[in-house]
Amino acid sequence: MSRLEENFAVKLRRRRMALGYTQKTLANSIGYSEKAVSKWESGRVLPPTYALLRVADALQVSLDDLMDFQEDPSFFLGIDGGATKTDFALADGEGRIISRTLLGSSNPVDIGIEAAMEVLEAGIRHVCRGISLRRISMFAGISGGTSGDNRERLHAFFSGFHFAKFDNGSDAQPIVAAGLQDRDGMVVIMGTGSVVFVQKDGVLHRIGGLGYLFDEGGNGYSLGRDGLRAVMAAEDGSGNPTALSGLFAQQTGKSSALACLPEFYELGKRGIAAYAPLAIQAASAGDTVAQDILVRNMRQIARLLDAGWRKLDQPLKAEVVFVGGLTNHETLLMPLIQKELAEKERYRFSVYQEPAVNGALLLAGLKKEDGQPC
Repeated sequence: MSRLEENFAVKLRRRRMALGYTQKTLANSIGYSEKAVSKWESGRVLPPTYALLRVADALQVSLDDLMDFQEDPSFFLGIDGGATKTDFALADGEGRIISRTLLGSSNPVDIGIEAAMEVLEAGIRHVCRGISLRRISMFAGISGGTSGDNRERLHAFFSGFHFAKFDNGSDAQPIVAAGLQDRDGMVVIMGTGSVVFVQKDGVLHRIGGLGYLFDEGGNGYSLGRDGLRAVMAAEDGSGNPTALSGLFAQQTGKSSALACLPEFYELGKRGIAAYAPLAIQAASAGDTVAQDILVRNMRQIARLLDAGWRKLDQPLKAEVVFVGGLTNHETLLMPLIQKELAEKERYRFSVYQEPAVNGALLLAGLKKEDGQPC
């Protein structure tokens, strides 16, 4: 019995039974004997070529669906689609990254579902070139990928590649998989936006992450926005003088932030977040206005963590993994968060600095062994 005959037999039997057909019913509908159908389902022989189309029609499936079978995956593709970039990594069974590329955003909420699919297809074709997709197991975690019907639409899109196995979800899933794997705890994302994910008994709970219109802070957007607001307040006299004004002038070559107000409204959240380093730089230099901005923003992260601790059912020591661009400034920001916590002894902090796409590889089925990169 060949692998092809065996897999055809399994698909034939499953589809026949799903439709409620007996072997005799199927045989009569295609003009063959019940004994012939029994032989096909035993895996001993395939139907004649000219009979395959009859079988497919009778079972209401395509011939490709009926003849296609999945090989055990030899490679694993992880896709981490964030708000600003999409990371594609292909690994072999030993965990070695054999191909990787970075493309732009694949967030369907920001750029539209069709544009997101174009980015995803380009990345998949690039990293998987020369390898049969039927040998690849894939997981894609996409920012905005579970909003509305996006998960279903992306799932249908990925099915067209005929991977050995595949699944898709949100961009939080690879980060949680990379940072916590199957352990209870929290993952704090501090990038352009901010959100806390609580993993409890294998179930993921979201706290915060309401988007730039409703989030209270703790992310690059809010630091950039608050910094620009402070510069404009100092300029019109409604706020205190701040070193942020000089830093703004150095970065932009412009002396008036108020004159740039119409431009700020055109920047979008990522454009505003690009000014976050000004607040961090000024605070590090001792500017009290910038320091107040950081304190207010990190207070919001502390509130989310305290809410997450309650969701974890008050463990003695909650594991908290931080990820995202703002963690590059952990020596400045972590003490501010700890100071605002109800009881800092409840938490054990760590920063995950490896690519989140490693978590997508784990979700694709790559087994993590000691010494493997992910």
